[in-house]
Amino acid sequence: AGEITEIVADHGTNVEYDQVLVRIK
Repeated sequence: AGEITEIVADHGTNVEYDQVLVRIK
């Protein structure tokens, strides 16, 4: 999960990545 969190933070501009992060949490 940590790796994914970093990816989302880097691509926080994309809403899709933001939603994925929320689902992982």
